[in-house]
Amino acid sequence: MKRIFALILAVVICLSFTSCESVLLSVDKLIRPPELSGTDKMLQEAFKNSVSEYDSFVLKFPINGKYKSSYILYDIDNNGSDEAIILYSIPSLGNNVIAEIFKYNEDNWISVSKIITYSNHIDELDFADINGDGCNEVFISWSDTHNDNEYLDVTLKLNSSHSLKIYSYDGEEINIVGEEVYSNLFIKDLNNDKVSEVVLFNNNISNIENMTSMRILSYNRDFTVNYDKTTVISDMLDIINIVSDRTVNGRNSYSRIFVDGSVNESDVVTEIIEINEDNFNVTLPLYADNLRATPSTLRNSIALCMDIGEDGSVEIPSIDALPFSEKITNGKSSPLSYAIWSEFKDNQIKVKYKTLIDLKVGYVAFIPEEYIGTVAVKYDEDNLNYTFYSIDSRGNVENALFSFRIFTLPQWEENSFNYEILYKNDTYVYAFLIFKADNYDTYKQYISDYFFVL
Repeated sequence: MKRIFALILAVVICLSFTSCESVLLSVDKLIRPPELSGTDKMLQEAFKNSVSEYDSFVLKFPINGKYKSSYILYDIDNNGSDEAIILYSIPSLGNNVIAEIFKYNEDNWISVSKIITYSNHIDELDFADINGDGCNEVFISWSDTHNDNEYLDVTLKLNSSHSLKIYSYDGEEINIVGEEVYSNLFIKDLNNDKVSEVVLFNNNISNIENMTSMRILSYNRDFTVNYDKTTVISDMLDIINIVSDRTVNGRNSYSRIFVDGSVNESDVVTEIIEINEDNFNVTLPLYADNLRATPSTLRNSIALCMDIGEDGSVEIPSIDALPFSEKITNGKSSPLSYAIWSEFKDNQIKVKYKTLIDLKVGYVAFIPEEYIGTVAVKYDEDNLNYTFYSIDSRGNVENALFSFRIFTLPQWEENSFNYEILYKNDTYVYAFLIFKADNYDTYKQYISDYFFVL
């Protein structure tokens, strides 16, 4: 079992969907160019020269996606040298975001192009080669605040819609090669040919029905569309997570996309989309199940699909209460839960891993099957202490086995209570105490192998 850090990341991702835009404007005003050195400092100077004719500028950054910075370095044309994209706006010209591309040439950064968007913020920026020419395209998207369209007397509104523009860049010129509208964007090589496809998800809400759809776009060398297919998937109010893996079924290889979407204010379901790598044919093995009142993947939204075991296969989580576990009822604590991670294989959902999680403090522990129902955990939130107890055949709490506790550095230095250090950083000491000497080696090995913290 590899170390399981990804679960905490999923929680962070899940929580990050709240009120992003309400923070954006105030944060932008606080951003200043970072203090750089070497060639990076030269880039900063080139940017200052580029905007020197204006009274002021405001640095911007993408709200979502991989690149959440105002200064983004990436080898767009794949020539071995990074280009730089700097995101900003000029208040005297309006609040529209400008993406300016700089190229390093003969010991200088030179501005080669400016992309002027139609919004005061960027939702996402990404790079991928979608036509197989060896150069990456630049993807820039922003939210549309008004996007009502009349169609056959039915008002359609695209939920959380974004305008996407795709730009080609060959080291000299930048041109628009595609424009789309979407709710969620996913860029992936779906047929293993080293060229990416563009996958667009849309949540369409109307006064007739709600519909969630997925559209796959595959491009030719000249950026004309080679393949364009829309598939209706399980209805979701909002898509909150998209991950993918590959699988082989008989002679056929499939890319699989796992989509986690909210179906109400608190619950999430997963749709699995299997895409044949030979012909892009799409199948939805969970579609019928998701039409049921209680789908197999229905769960609280705090857990999202991921490759939890880092073995190349995505798992689907569910959350359950650890049997017989107790908590300190002081009004602050919350019961400990464990996550059941299942794989979809042979058209069945099969349990693969189980992990104990604490979302407040941030630790993850793999749970052996023999611990389920035979070990309980008491949680003392005031002392950040987790004590594991044995359970008898009638469900009664017996003996304390070991304790896992998080100390601040002053607490540790004042009184460590004979705990042993598992991890230590500049702020906290993560430590354990084994109560029975006869089982010391067994429990120490378990803690060392399966307890992980950030």
